[in-house]
Amino acid sequence: MAVKCDITKHGFYSFIFPMNFIPGIITSSSGKNNMKRNIPGEFSANIVVEASSTISDLSVSHSEMVHKQDDSGNRVTIALEESSSISSKDIVVSFSTPEIRKPQITLQTSDKHPDEVLAHITCIPRISDEEEVAEEEVPSEDHEAAKTSGEDEFDIASGEFIFVVDRSGSMGGERIEIAKDALKLFIQSLPSVSKFNIVGFGTRLDIMYPESVPYSKQNIDDALAKIEMMRADLGGTNLSEPLDEIYDMATDYKYPRSIFVLTDGKIFDTEQVMKKVRSHNNFGRVHSFGIGGEASKYLVNELAKAGLGTSTLIEDNDPNTKAKVIAALNQAARPALTNIQMNWGRNSEAVKFEVPREPIFGFIYEEEILDVYAVLNKAELAHEEVTLSFFNTFDQETEEIIFDVNPDEIIDNGNNDVGFKLAARDNMAHYERLKTQKVYEADNSSIQKEVTALSLKYSVLSEHTAFFGKIKNKAKSGEELKTIEIPIKKMEQNNFYRGYGALRSVGAPMTLSNRSSPGFFNKIGSAIGGMFGAGSGEEKCMMSKGAPRSKAKRMARKRCKIEMNCVKMCAAPKASKKVSIDSSDSSGSDNDVMEKCLKSSDSNFLRKEMNKEFRSSKQKSKKSKNNELMAYTPAKNLEGYEKLIQFQDPDGHFTDLSSEYSHLLANSPPEDLESLVKNDSMIDEIWTTILAVLILETHFKSSKGEWVMIAKKARSFLKKSLQKGSDIDQYRSYIS
Repeated sequence: MAVKCDITKHGFYSFIFPMNFIPGIITSSSGKNNMKRNIPGEFSANIVVEASSTISDLSVSHSEMVHKQDDSGNRVTIALEESSSISSKDIVVSFSTPEIRKPQITLQTSDKHPDEVLAHITCIPRISDEEEVAEEEVPSEDHEAAKTSGEDEFDIASGEFIFVVDRSGSMGGERIEIAKDALKLFIQSLPSVSKFNIVGFGTRLDIMYPESVPYSKQNIDDALAKIEMMRADLGGTNLSEPLDEIYDMATDYKYPRSIFVLTDGKIFDTEQVMKKVRSHNNFGRVHSFGIGGEASKYLVNELAKAGLGTSTLIEDNDPNTKAKVIAALNQAARPALTNIQMNWGRNSEAVKFEVPREPIFGFIYEEEILDVYAVLNKAELAHEEVTLSFFNTFDQETEEIIFDVNPDEIIDNGNNDVGFKLAARDNMAHYERLKTQKVYEADNSSIQKEVTALSLKYSVLSEHTAFFGKIKNKAKSGEELKTIEIPIKKMEQNNFYRGYGALRSVGAPMTLSNRSSPGFFNKIGSAIGGMFGAGSGEEKCMMSKGAPRSKAKRMARKRCKIEMNCVKMCAAPKASKKVSIDSSDSSGSDNDVMEKCLKSSDSNFLRKEMNKEFRSSKQKSKKSKNNELMAYTPAKNLEGYEKLIQFQDPDGHFTDLSSEYSHLLANSPPEDLESLVKNDSMIDEIWTTILAVLILETHFKSSKGEWVMIAKKARSFLKKSLQKGSDIDQYRSYIS
């Protein structure tokens, strides 16, 4: 098995082999309160690490693992000898190379594809202050802790940040208040150059702005005032609809999108949501939060995995809720490379395919690996420079890297075609994204043909192909071969728990969007049908063919009652105070809605109709108010650092200090500060900001996880306002 390594913090490759899939883990006691979990039976492993330059700083997870490096230094063999007392913790191998940050291009051929050349461009960008890199580049033993602690010293950069908060009935009471407090701090902590939006979801939607708005004082105050008015009043828990709305919003490559989902329960259509997030993760990373003991761990973890983000579980009354939300923001606000493109020059005609490519452009954060693959026609390959261009969100400018493509430097890999497989896999994923995102002119059958052709040519499994094995038995039997039929029992399609992610059928995934009907509650709508899973519309009330006729009648009557209940549910929101419908529009009448509800085979119909009318009325309301922004008055009972951060401007500087520290501004700024500032007219704002940062770092250390982004934003302002190399720590004595 050949795999690409992940990148851990600050320039280390990492290979992780999970051990939790091994059944029958043995737990033994090795001293008081010291339990050890071992792998059952005899277990061994062999790992080969290959790199394009000398392997250094190798570390392994198990003391039983021994390694040997060859003479070139580019290859290391690691062996875990067979033993019955091996710890069940994951096998982890980390290493680095001297050229890990250097952009590289390799050209290689394989005997399996003699007419083609694979070009692989790779680099691990570090955009933040390079002076910090040398001190920080050490392998982390606790990668998960480092990922969510908020202690990373990454600079912050531009982005689009959308917070999706569950406002279903179960979020009522203390939970919605906790979510509101965290959300207000989230808004206050955003980078200076950014856009933001807030989406409340339940059965209905509440989208704060039609599209994300710039991070300005007026928009911040408006958002904080509207957050204060939020209630848990939007019905059930439908996450698919808000994601559709977000993915329909236009994106700007200068502001890479991050989506933060906070929910306390389970959703109607888990698998459909996962598929949707996975197919759009190039347009937006998804960070998930599960609040309370009833939150689905499966949903929270898998949502983040599909969205290439972070996952966080928050218990009720967790004192670190705010810090956990800000830790995810800290990860999402890192500098990124976006709008990644290749210019192959004269070799453009030789390129058979490359990934990534238009119209799908993803983005990568710093410390993530950038891989660009291209398969070229060997006969047409010329000695030519190629250009990799990208937008740097930290410096807010487009940059280029030039590579030299020299046919004389092609590496012959013999029978090894791993690189071609990786390129084909990414190309197949590209086609699947095109299909899901509906940005491809060809129909699905054309995409299927392309994917199938790639799968067969490069032996990479796809959803349209399969591997099979053939066993040759040299000792042939003299008996006559017979053909027998093996009956296959079709599983019932009543996936009752499917929407909750608890159970899945063995067959192909069956999401709400591609079911033949809404399920057991035939054509009722998502309020019930989406909750209770799928079934075939042909299965009249899930009844077997041998059911007595009288029973069939009873079940039919029961079904009709359920359908009528659904009609009432369809009509009820129309008369609700939350939704205003123009009575002159005949399409909005109860009769039409009831008729559509009964006739529709789309289990999402009810939600869509309700949200369409809800958004329409909301937009009319906004127009009538002439888009007036709301004013925000901070609560009078704020304490500690929360009183101080109210005085931070969106660009990062502080306009004042809270009352208990205002006396520090009575005196003029230190004289030596004048020699450090770039603009003398800003010296008062700079001095106030210096004091605010030092107050946070000195007097509120225990809450650093909550104000870390506030301080980063302030330090970013100071870095731009002071001469290079200025050290504000020399003024720490002023606040003691």
